[in-house]
Amino acid sequence: MEKLQAQDILINIFIRLPVKSLLRFSTYSLAYDPSSSTLSNCVRINYPYKKIVGITFWGTCNGFICISPGGEDVVVLWNPATMEYKEVPIEYPDDEFCYVHHGFGTYNDEIDDFKIVRFEGVDDEYFCEVKVYTLKSNSWRRLENIPYQLSRGDMDMAQVIINGAMHFLADTDSKGNRLVIVSFDFKDEKFDEMPLPSFCKDYETSLCSLGDSLCLVGSMFNESHVVVWEMKTYGVTESWAELFTIDHETIGDYFNQLFPLQVVKNGKILLGYDDGEVGFHLDLYDIQRGTSTNLKTHADQHNSFAASTFVYVESLVMLNSGTYVGPPEIDSEEGSEENDDDVGREAEIDDFRDWEGDFEENDDDFIDEEDFNDLY
Repeated sequence: MEKLQAQDILINIFIRLPVKSLLRFSTYSLAYDPSSSTLSNCVRINYPYKKIVGITFWGTCNGFICISPGGEDVVVLWNPATMEYKEVPIEYPDDEFCYVHHGFGTYNDEIDDFKIVRFEGVDDEYFCEVKVYTLKSNSWRRLENIPYQLSRGDMDMAQVIINGAMHFLADTDSKGNRLVIVSFDFKDEKFDEMPLPSFCKDYETSLCSLGDSLCLVGSMFNESHVVVWEMKTYGVTESWAELFTIDHETIGDYFNQLFPLQVVKNGKILLGYDDGEVGFHLDLYDIQRGTSTNLKTHADQHNSFAASTFVYVESLVMLNSGTYVGPPEIDSEEGSEENDDDVGREAEIDDFRDWEGDFEENDDDFIDEEDFNDLY
């Protein structure tokens, strides 16, 4: 009994450690609970393709990130916590396709595998070839073609995974040219279709997920607010209901794209948006008060980041590729930049504490350090 109690104590300690600390004890086998992870200050990570310009994010799942560095010709699975990555073999299409999109996810724990689904289509044609890759087999299979056009703007489809299926908006020519919600079940490899609610005809819409619910984000040109609706009962079109509204003046006079990312403590919402003037913003939005607190701003007015922003949770899941990101290449100039980054991160934490002190007389207007480091 004493031995079992000691093991329980060890596991109770380990599940509270961040993944990077757990890596020091990699010979110890345990189940890691991702819900123990926290959101803290932004950090730089050692990216395996930093010499290649451009990156497309296809999604994140169980500690893995699916990306295409430099375009869609290469697909990579990458675990930033363990620094392991794997280049997925690509079967190039026989015909010339105008666009290629990918989705990434896993199905239930009974099978314990990861899948990438690949869509190859031609602009203005309601037709896509579909292929699926499984990590365990390390190979692709053809699925049945689907009658949709997916070439409408940003297609970060795997961002919206509900009930083991990825969801995305697509155009179909059935019953006239119209926009529908399409889902792909990773377990059964089946597609399904749901109509958009009638009120969406007046809005520019995109999908998101909050908690375990499928949601729609709607905005109108020259309107002063963004509306978020929730599908209260999955699969029932009549169950769509307004969840909350965000006035433009709450977060800024102008922004290009806005995506609710996560429900956090006390019913607050983590938002990501581009304002077109400064760059990308990460805010904490209080639904009850209708107020927003900026957590981080990335100054880059020339690029859009909101549609490629994901909630990422670290894990110790292995790819078994044997390929790891090496130590950063440091020369005399880069070395000084790395040192500056370390100093900058420490200064950023100090700045936060100073900022907290400046507002201690009015605690309704700021997020305290506990909330900042433990949003979940």
